[in-house]
Amino acid sequence: MIDVNDKKQVEQFRKQAIRKYDLSEKTISDYLGSLVGHIKYVQEAGRKIGVNENQLLIHDQSKFSDEEFPAYAAHFYGNDDPDVYAVAWLHHMNHNQHHWNHWIFPDGFTPKDTSVENGIVFMPDSFSLEMVADWMGASRQYTGSWDMTEWLAENSESILLHSKTARHVGSVLETLGYADVKFGKMLKSKSSYNSNPTYTFAAASSDPTRTLNLRRQYMAEFKRRWNKAKKAIKQTIIDNDALGLIPVDLRFRNQEDTRPADEFTGSDAAKIAAFAIWLRSLMDTAVLGAKRTGDAVEFDGWQDNYIRQGYFRGIRHANDDARNAGMDVTMPPFDEQGTSILMDKVHLAALAVLFAKYNNDLNGITDEFVKQTMRIVTEALQQDTRPADLYALIEDRLNAIGMTRSDTLVQVSIVEAVNDAILNRLGQLGILFVGIDAELAYWETVGDNRVCPLCIAGSQQDNGFGPGIYLISDARGLLPRHPRCRCRFVGAIFRR
Repeated sequence: MIDVNDKKQVEQFRKQAIRKYDLSEKTISDYLGSLVGHIKYVQEAGRKIGVNENQLLIHDQSKFSDEEFPAYAAHFYGNDDPDVYAVAWLHHMNHNQHHWNHWIFPDGFTPKDTSVENGIVFMPDSFSLEMVADWMGASRQYTGSWDMTEWLAENSESILLHSKTARHVGSVLETLGYADVKFGKMLKSKSSYNSNPTYTFAAASSDPTRTLNLRRQYMAEFKRRWNKAKKAIKQTIIDNDALGLIPVDLRFRNQEDTRPADEFTGSDAAKIAAFAIWLRSLMDTAVLGAKRTGDAVEFDGWQDNYIRQGYFRGIRHANDDARNAGMDVTMPPFDEQGTSILMDKVHLAALAVLFAKYNNDLNGITDEFVKQTMRIVTEALQQDTRPADLYALIEDRLNAIGMTRSDTLVQVSIVEAVNDAILNRLGQLGILFVGIDAELAYWETVGDNRVCPLCIAGSQQDNGFGPGIYLISDARGLLPRHPRCRCRFVGAIFRR
């Protein structure tokens, strides 16, 4: 393995290649420098987006092989033989799992009873994440910029991904600031500025925040977590009868005593106390993603990624608004030092507040579910309720409290993140309005027949600057106006 960060190893390889291959020293040196630079940028990008370190260390190592290095060097910096390069490229795809082509049956073979889609195999998240880092590193090395906008516009239609892989990659790209990229055959929608086209699944007019897909993904994860908890509760109460609701002579008549070892035993009070501890632990692991030490709660932050994506969407909206007003705004996902715009202290502070707020809100949801469930369990033990009936009551609370309130949390958190980011980014851009000397924002509603009276009133309120125009300082905290609010602020500039 060649460690690209070890200059001695790289130089040793260069000298060996000069002796081994029928290529000029310049061709070998130029290609080797480009290859090393690319891998370094991939490693830099990969560490920022969470690629496994071991994968980064061996990324593109096959390009140092006899099967690939001379062909690649000749292709990019020497006298190319297209057939030789084609063989090398095929070798590279077959030996590197971070390429989407690696996961496709050339003849479209789709084994029966598998998840394969028209010959396309699911690409594990670890490799699809490395693929994105590879794209980023290539962009930085070969164009001098981290911004992949043009490359995605030109190439995304030809990239074939399993639907599950496409969702994951789309989510990663959205975090980096690329809106709703769709792979394979797709429809392009023109952007408000030519240098940054967007790809969207839904018409923007139906959702000014453009977060419909993100909110669906977020809620899908909530459903998965709550259903996992539901399954555990059902198994404990019905399958295991861990609360001992069925009389022993009925439970084990004509069969061995197969009660689970962790059955809640003792008096009703002891069973209630033990079940409460078990249920709280289940909520922490299955839904909340938290560890408790006394009164302190440490969250694993699984919600943070969705909120971060919403926030980044807001930054892009603010940049769009500024460009529409004639400002020259550039925002590659990483600046030349490789630092994401989200690492700016203003955005870090805002995200920290949002993360804490909505993790605590989810903690409150699980607390309320545990509270109401324990009331039901207490009554069930007093009234000799059947396990199936008890489970039905608990399931009702899980749906009414867990699912319903989680759905509200999803809607509110994402819309708040978008609008917080818009206001913060407009402030960063220093948008000063001639004649007013203030930073303002329009209130934009959806514009369909589902807009509520509160939002209509907000969009028409005159604060002295015209209908629906607010000082940024006054706009903070106004959106979302209600749990189903789909409005966002739009930056505006006024000139005499």
